Amino acid sequence: MNPTKTENQDNIADVKDIDCEFLPLVYEIVKRVEKDPNDASAKNKESLEVANKIQELNKKLEKAKEQVRTLRGIDLNPEEQKQQLAALKNQLALKKELIQKYKGFATVSNFLEAQNPGAGGNLNSGSTPINGGTGTGGISALNGTSGGQSESDI
Repeated sequence: MNPTKTENQDNIADVKDIDCEFLPLVYEIVKRVEKDPNDASAKNKESLEVANKIQELNKKLEKAKEQVRTLRGIDLNPEEQKQQLAALKNQLALKKELIQKYKGFATVSNFLEAQNPGAGGNLNSGSTPINGGTGTGGISALNGTSGGQSESDI
């Protein structure tokens, strides 16, 4: 049964997941072939071990081929890959530009000034003083006294 494209997308391998460690097996095969035992039984044993290692290498190669076939973008031709790469580079450049732009805003008020240049940068926009009074008095305005006078002064 051949997997459909949607089923195959669920099993997409990543390049780092592909097992491509072939050299240890090749080394073992070459090492065993270079051994030249004198007696026939040892030669047969070595031949069987080499044959097993070769089968193991073939299985590993087939598995790697199958994993490569599941890589994302393997079905695209080189021109499509170049177009996709150009689009991704363009996106990256735009995102870097935005990051630099937003790093330039030290505070929220700088950001708001850039968004609304006619506001003059005053977050309160001049409607009422923040302390609820005439703009003076600080904590005393919240306590119900006016301008630093105590209750005994009244």
